[in-house]
Amino acid sequence: MCSRRKAAAINRRSMDKRNSMASAPTIRYGDDQAAGLPTYSEVFANTLVELANKNEKIVAITAAMPNGTALDLFRPHHPKRYFDVGIAEEHAVVFAAGMATRGYRPVCAIYSTFLQRAFDPIIHDVCLQKLPVTFCMDRAGLSGDDGPTITDCSTSPICAAFLRSCSWRRRMKTNWPT
Repeated sequence: MCSRRKAAAINRRSMDKRNSMASAPTIRYGDDQAAGLPTYSEVFANTLVELANKNEKIVAITAAMPNGTALDLFRPHHPKRYFDVGIAEEHAVVFAAGMATRGYRPVCAIYSTFLQRAFDPIIHDVCLQKLPVTFCMDRAGLSGDDGPTITDCSTSPICAAFLRSCSWRRRMKTNWPT
């Protein structure tokens, strides 16, 4: 176990002692990363660094999760193009939309379960304006040892609704009688 996992396990055990459901069975997770292989987040961040080296308009935005989304790997390479807006997912999306209107190519890396907070700005401020904002949703679905607040079982329906709402205008224009 790495130190981050040990800390999470200790925190989880101390929470179990205070929790009224302490008698519930504890689920143990195995090591979910093969030794020596990069995580999804690390591959994403390293690729983003490579792309940003070639395109000065690429900016990275996170909402208080630089380590989990691995944007902490992007920050040293492009510190002036890295933005952490704190625990404010809605702001991250609106901020990205504003940057896109000025010619930037924002990449928002947000845990999928927290991106739910920004669903309206995604639709109203990004999709309906057809802005070039890229969303990288980390930790979608059952995410192992991260804890109950990170597990996101609602990702699939939200993605489906998101894709439908982004394409409604195109469908309407092509199917509308003239």
